[in-house]
Amino acid sequence: MSLARALALGLVASAALSCARAPRTAQHDRAIGVHAGEIVIGSSAALTGQASFLGTQTIHGSLAKIQEVNAKGGIHGRKVRLVSLDDGYDPARAVTNTQQLLADEGVFALFDYVGTPTSVKIIDLTERAKVPALGFFTGAEPLRTPLRKWMFHVRDSYYSEAEGAVALLVDRLKFDKIAVLYQEDAFGQAVLAGLQLALKRRAMTPVAIETYARGTMDVERARDTLAKSGAEAIAMVGTYAPLAKFVKLTHDAGQHPWFHTVSFVGSEAFAKELVEK
Repeated sequence: MSLARALALGLVASAALSCARAPRTAQHDRAIGVHAGEIVIGSSAALTGQASFLGTQTIHGSLAKIQEVNAKGGIHGRKVRLVSLDDGYDPARAVTNTQQLLADEGVFALFDYVGTPTSVKIIDLTERAKVPALGFFTGAEPLRTPLRKWMFHVRDSYYSEAEGAVALLVDRLKFDKIAVLYQEDAFGQAVLAGLQLALKRRAMTPVAIETYARGTMDVERARDTLAKSGAEAIAMVGTYAPLAKFVKLTHDAGQHPWFHTVSFVGSEAFAKELVEK
């Protein structure tokens, strides 16, 4: 099942449960985001910028499922309407968009948030508003720990992904020199922490750690540093374009370590970037 379909199904189930529990009265029709003929939900996602492939594909998939539900009569006679805003993968814009969705649009639920740096910034807004937030496209630990009773996930955590990666690289392939390249923000730090924990369980530490700034392609310095580390494998954390450039630069330098990325990279977009480069 695709991520977008899983998100949309989760939304439909949540909305259906909410509507089923509440009596169909005039008071219920005036509930936040639930009206006589529609249920309004709101999204802030990266529709432009370096993560735009992930944001647009998530929205397109969700809209396809929502349109299917609406074509069958909606949920208890109410059509689902998605208010989709673009945050460009920028945390400040994600906060502004969320405030607009809650205050101006009066949404029933928040939906289709894409990325760690944007998603972690709406935790307090969601908790204060007591509005469900469904299906984040991120596995960051701060969205899960401590328990966030208004946040619902459809995917595993980055800690679990990191453990799986290290199990492959160390336990199975027997590499003992693992380096890390990560995007310098909440996303990169979340995965780095998971990788360090997974390596620590095996009495190991990364042989080298390098960063690059979110929203840039400036990975040359990181390539130079990691090239000197003798790493047999490099765990990369970031968006598809800069990571593809990093792979190319590493190969151009005559080095061919194993590369690993977490799921947020977007495998289709990453593959396309690798082929083009």
